[in-house]
Amino acid sequence: MNKKIFAMITDFGFDFSVASMKALILKNFFEAQIVDVDHSIKQFSVISGAFVIQKIYKYFPKGTIFICVVDPGVGSKREPIFIKTKDYKFIGPNNGLFHYILRDPDTPWSAYMIKKEFKSTISSTFHGRDLFKLGGRYPFS
Repeated sequence: MNKKIFAMITDFGFDFSVASMKALILKNFFEAQIVDVDHSIKQFSVISGAFVIQKIYKYFPKGTIFICVVDPGVGSKREPIFIKTKDYKFIGPNNGLFHYILRDPDTPWSAYMIKKEFKSTISSTFHGRDLFKLGGRYPFS
């Protein structure tokens, strides 16, 4: 089995929110390696989060899955997205957080909306955690 590497970037600070996301990642991928990139992004500062993502992702091993949650619109109608490049995968809100990756002419990508067919299991305030409560339906598996 290939060990998955998850890199987390959030504006949560280090509190129970980070721990609950990590717990659910490990519950579903028990051999995962989780890297805390940054949880001190200024709250709701999408541009700061985008800057951090753009500056660090290429230093990670190929196949790393980036869980990125900086979201002033949580609970709104914007959808969570999954972005796949040749070497990396990204999950987060469709709010501009992946702006620099999507504008890089040297990084071809595909993007997908994460369907809300499981709407009853997703809270209106904590999508970062709830993506891992979906029972094994992961685009990055």
